[in-house]
Amino acid sequence: MGKRLLLFACVLGIATGIVSAGWAQDYIPNKEADKLDKELMKKKQGWIPYLSIGGNVSFGHSHNVVGSANGASWTLGLNLDGRIALNRLPHEWRNKLQITETFTRTPAIPRFTKSADALRFNSIYLYHIKDLWFGPFASLTANTALFHGFDDRAATTTYQITELDGRANLRAGTRLQTSKPFTPTTLKEAVGFFAQPFQRRWLNIELRLGIGANQTFVDRALALDDNADTKDIIEYKRLRDFSTVGIELEAEFTGKFRKIITYSVSGDLYYPFYKSIPTDLSQAQRLHVEIEAKLGVKLASWASLDYVLTAKRLPFLSREWQVQNGLLLSIAFVVGK
Repeated sequence: MGKRLLLFACVLGIATGIVSAGWAQDYIPNKEADKLDKELMKKKQGWIPYLSIGGNVSFGHSHNVVGSANGASWTLGLNLDGRIALNRLPHEWRNKLQITETFTRTPAIPRFTKSADALRFNSIYLYHIKDLWFGPFASLTANTALFHGFDDRAATTTYQITELDGRANLRAGTRLQTSKPFTPTTLKEAVGFFAQPFQRRWLNIELRLGIGANQTFVDRALALDDNADTKDIIEYKRLRDFSTVGIELEAEFTGKFRKIITYSVSGDLYYPFYKSIPTDLSQAQRLHVEIEAKLGVKLASWASLDYVLTAKRLPFLSREWQVQNGLLLSIAFVVGK
């Protein structure tokens, strides 16, 4: 966990450096420059579509190399980011679809296993009150996975599965199915108020506070619940569907520096005051946290190199932090002007 926090701190440091550089290089403390920046930040009216597709491929082969297993290693990755927005003041409607997939095959495990599998759809409506930088909003978010989930091992392993009624079952093998396609699926709805207190090219801030509701459908999926004291057994627990209602705070920081560097950092804090299932979590442990950071370098008008880091803690699914990061070459297709 220390390494993961250090990695996230590095990304935040980079983003902070970009913001600082943007302030030093681009900001001119006079009314004309401030007016020009505000004009540039005015949202285009009408429909605004955007599509970015990124991917990575890695291949390696070893034969009779000391310390390496014979065979080929593959890594295949895909990242899709599609967006469409409608701006007709005072109305703003933003929609985003993101798909992230990464599969790996090694000599030790001679089949493709997924290391990243996520589909996320978000739709948000904002009503801009005239001459004010805040207003009401409503949003809908869906998160799921596209493929089966497995725990793959190079050698025969003993798995212990704790069922919902407390019974423990033992299984032995090199592969355990942990989930089906489109599980778990989480739906999130929220209504409240948003604020956009600062909007410039190098830093755009949006805050949202409101009441949120979550519904999670797991279809008898399994979650890792390993006990470090039992090294020869891998423990899993059976999950159940649940729903919650609570208070949600979201923050987004985005910016662009010198037309070639873009960054974004977003955070989501959700504290449920109602839950449909019993839990032994303390009040503090029930806090849901989701963080995403992205740093992009534009290589051409149609291509960029993007580093993406996501970290989330969803205690009703898993008490451990779930962290993923990756470096992708992205190709952007922009429809319209």
